[in-house]
Amino acid sequence: MSKEIQREEAKHLLNKISYIKVLEKSISLSLNLAEHLQNILKNSSSFSIGGFSPIQKECLWYVDDFFLSQTIYVPTIKSETEMDFVEVSYDDLIEKKLNLKVDDALVRSIGIPDVLIIPGLLFDKRLNRLGRGAGYYDRYLADFKGLKIGVCFDEQITDEVQVDENDIKVDLLITNKEIYIRGSK
Repeated sequence: MSKEIQREEAKHLLNKISYIKVLEKSISLSLNLAEHLQNILKNSSSFSIGGFSPIQKECLWYVDDFFLSQTIYVPTIKSETEMDFVEVSYDDLIEKKLNLKVDDALVRSIGIPDVLIIPGLLFDKRLNRLGRGAGYYDRYLADFKGLKIGVCFDEQITDEVQVDENDIKVDLLITNKEIYIRGSK
């Protein structure tokens, strides 16, 4: 099955989930993510999180109170092939519909987050990711040295994601039900 067909099937799958279920699943996912980040980074005095502003029924990864006190970065399109991560307030992430080109008035700074929370239409248990097809994340991740965490709902886990040489795996994958870690079974 081609990437394009997988993308269309994943979008159809997400469209079938009610907004109430998106919220319920997002709360579970956000709790799993917050607990895992606290365990991984318990010896760090501070760290920054690169996240995303969800679109089209993507998970609301930031609803746990843990994220209130964190430095949050979101992607913004820099050119037709590149993106940067810009610091925004937690309130702006929650209250404003942040597009892929963040309004300059909301930007606190440009930076490289320590941890990157990465959306995807589909993931597999080998931690391959299928994005929306523009390649922004894969290009950014090629040089990213921090922790790469994929997030999705359990329905978005498939047996196999079609990949090519440009696709970058995540280090771990967190859903509303499971946590998958690279190198573990």
